[in-house]
Amino acid sequence: MIARLVLRDLVSGWHLWAASGAVMVAAALVALVCAADFSTAASLADPVDASGLRNHALVFATMNGVVVLVALTVLVSFTVQLRRRRYALWQLSGVGPSVVLRLVVLQALALGGLSLALALAASPWVLGGVMTALAGPFRDQDAPALVAVLGLREVLVASVTFLAVVTLSALGAGRTAARTPLLTVVREPDSEGARPGLPRLVTAWATGALAVACLVLTAVGVQGPAMLFLVPGIACVVAASPWLVPWLVRSWPRLVPWRSDAWFLARRSAAHHATRSQAAVSLLAATGMLGSLTGLAGVWDDPAYYLNGLVLFGAPVAIVLFTGAATVVMTTRGRRRDTALLVVGGGTGALAVRAAVLEAVVVTVSAALVAVPAALASVPGSIGQPTDPLRPLPVVLALGAAVMIAVTVAPVLAARRGPLVRELVDD
Repeated sequence: MIARLVLRDLVSGWHLWAASGAVMVAAALVALVCAADFSTAASLADPVDASGLRNHALVFATMNGVVVLVALTVLVSFTVQLRRRRYALWQLSGVGPSVVLRLVVLQALALGGLSLALALAASPWVLGGVMTALAGPFRDQDAPALVAVLGLREVLVASVTFLAVVTLSALGAGRTAARTPLLTVVREPDSEGARPGLPRLVTAWATGALAVACLVLTAVGVQGPAMLFLVPGIACVVAASPWLVPWLVRSWPRLVPWRSDAWFLARRSAAHHATRSQAAVSLLAATGMLGSLTGLAGVWDDPAYYLNGLVLFGAPVAIVLFTGAATVVMTTRGRRRDTALLVVGGGTGALAVRAAVLEAVVVTVSAALVAVPAALASVPGSIGQPTDPLRPLPVVLALGAAVMIAVTVAPVLAARRGPLVRELVDD
């Protein structure tokens, strides 16, 4: 019975789980690339080349592991938040909170298993080329082309690690689903955010304390910790987002002396829909902090190192940007309905488009207010020029703004093309 309910609920909510599935496929490929690094290294006769592959696997796994865990935690939590009404109906039907928790975790594991199977099926065609391109900067320039080897032991380790990350990402969301109040049945789930629990609060304080400790050690002359500051800093920003982001999106827009209906609608929408704003702002801030980490490591100090920077940080930044965009796309139905209500209430489609663009600006500026101070705080630990941690931020934030504008405006334009009554009537 539980297996049937898990599969049916996954199928019925496929449009919400699809983003998590895409990130899981990418995460499974990352795990398989690392497994292939170790397997191929064991088959090489050159110890220097083999060491380069193992070094790539360790660095690639560390960077992507943290990002994938954060991205999946955000996406699974966001999916659960949008389906809270369904979990309340389950409880009305006699499904207990502990069963709801197990169901959510099993859904994530089922999706993770499918994603792993897809990654394994695609590995013969993509693994060799991807691994050769990614590991190239770590190997001898005169080394021959790689022939990817995927050993059974390495695949098992990578699969268990991947499924463990999926389980960790789903536990918090499962506890949220289990605590869903029955009153959610008659409320709009997107506007009623779940209260963050004690584990999230402890995580925010612990990672924040670790980040501050790294900065203090750097201030007293200890070498190295400043580079580590941004890693717990990213985790702190994501963990503290339920408290940090609502305050940000409500506070700074009030200081802008701009009297405009579109600006009023944009800042009220960003503040009202706290769930989607929280996810988008925290992830875009995390993207900016990842970019600063590349500058802190001196990647952009010399054009010869640009490829290394793209290899190490291109995938994590792409995953985080995709996740941030996905949290907006997942609320397309609600945005189209908001547009229809605005037009019915006397507004215009052009006003709705301007408001959507400005809402994306609110999200981007809020993320910059987190990422820029973090980059400035890490400047003393830069191994290159003092401005290196700041150099990637304009590009990252501009790219993030473009992505956010595109995914925010798209449902507004879609609502304008069809009859308004279709958007006002529930499916």
